[in-house]
Amino acid sequence: MLDQVTTSVVVALPGRGPVCLALVVAGFLLCSPLHGQQGPRVRKSRPAANAVLERLPMEQLTLPARKKIVDVVSRPSIHREAPARTITCDKDLYTHMVQHPEIVVNIWQIMGITELRLKRTEPFTYKATDGAGTSSNLELIYSTPELHIFYAEGSYAGKWLGQGLKGRCVVILRSDFFIERSRPRVKHQIEVFIRLEEVAADVLARTLKPLIGKLIQYNFEQSSGFIEQIHEVAENRQPGMDRMISRMTHVEPVVKDRFVRLLGEIRPPLSVADTEDPALRR
Repeated sequence: MLDQVTTSVVVALPGRGPVCLALVVAGFLLCSPLHGQQGPRVRKSRPAANAVLERLPMEQLTLPARKKIVDVVSRPSIHREAPARTITCDKDLYTHMVQHPEIVVNIWQIMGITELRLKRTEPFTYKATDGAGTSSNLELIYSTPELHIFYAEGSYAGKWLGQGLKGRCVVILRSDFFIERSRPRVKHQIEVFIRLEEVAADVLARTLKPLIGKLIQYNFEQSSGFIEQIHEVAENRQPGMDRMISRMTHVEPVVKDRFVRLLGEIRPPLSVADTEDPALRR
């Protein structure tokens, strides 16, 4: 769809398409054409791991969920915390897109900028494939507007390695919401823990660990910009959004209906005159 909506929201990672906040695990969990082989297991100290876990609502999680998180966070192959990013977006719209990543993926599919496929298998689980040998099962373990915890297990069996590779990942997304100059703002930060299997664990360790860290940060920045642009499209009532939504076929009706409703509730930004103190106007 070559209209203003497509022009506004296309933010692509060369050769792969963008990676949304929830699906950053799919891009970095496994060895793929961009990432090469894995780095060594990081022996995260118990105090450091405990500090991360203490910030999570572990007591509210099931025993299996706690075990998944502890197993990855306590001894990851790769750990990366991207710098915080502040964007303009309505709180409810932002939360809905993070909780339902199939919305963003379906938009990318309509635009023709990704081969990623995402299928909801349970209320909080997905099956993701990228068409290049990577497949993963993604689970939203915990979700509030301020905190989302994702867990993924996956494998890579493409042509870039002589043998398959398996791994697990925990993604922690923290978000704060506030109003600035009458605009809804979100300050969020992502922390990624990746634990790969022992196969070739020491190969290219020093080289690839910084690379993967940079890729995580890059995709987080691009994904943040994508979400902000969706908000801006809704604010400015740009033509083409209704047509794009009508073509969304991989999103459940109830999820799509709420997305449409949230977009419709976004008010156009106030002009400078509207934000002035009435007492100062002539």
